[in-house]
Amino acid sequence: MNAPNRPSQLRKSYGLLDACRRLDFLSREQLEWLALAGALDGLTPNRRQTLWCLPSLHSGHSRVQAEAAVSGQVTADLEVAPLLPAGLSDFTAGESFLRQWQAIGFSPDGHPMRFHRERLEASGVLPCVALQTTCAGQQIALAGLVVRPHRPPNADGTVFFTLEDETGLAHVTVSPEAYERTGADIYGQLALIVRGKAEKRGAGVNLLIQETWVLT
Repeated sequence: MNAPNRPSQLRKSYGLLDACRRLDFLSREQLEWLALAGALDGLTPNRRQTLWCLPSLHSGHSRVQAEAAVSGQVTADLEVAPLLPAGLSDFTAGESFLRQWQAIGFSPDGHPMRFHRERLEASGVLPCVALQTTCAGQQIALAGLVVRPHRPPNADGTVFFTLEDETGLAHVTVSPEAYERTGADIYGQLALIVRGKAEKRGAGVNLLIQETWVLT
């Protein structure tokens, strides 16, 4: 049933085998990071299958016993690439994106917040770019990655950080009172939903937050 797919599976496997031979100075873990980053997609775009094959391909561990029917049955010690398992589905777009982000710290395919956008909009949470067109004093909720939280020594306990999403940046201010409630989230979480009041500051608009929630 799966026989028509085997030639292409073999080509992909042997491409990986050749790559592993050429990159034999790398550890298996380093090869796995390359696969998760998408660097081996040209050999096989299914990253889950690539990860499945790497243990047997790395460092020459692909030697298996194969039987060849030549003038009767003869057992030969051949170096062959493992067949990719039939029906092994790839990671979802979100899973691939997350693993690529973990591997190299960014993705050329976009920003991780885009995978949350539909759910956030349904909950009334706005993109970061919306802050700059928000009237001073208006209450809004934003979400994004937490970037560089810091408390300047001359700011009387006020904390500042930046929220980042696929639309841009939003500058956030945290009063000492709000920090008592939200500080653990600000310094301990990768991404947050924040709610607060827009305030005019110079030529821009900052968000003076009152509440935070962990974005999962």
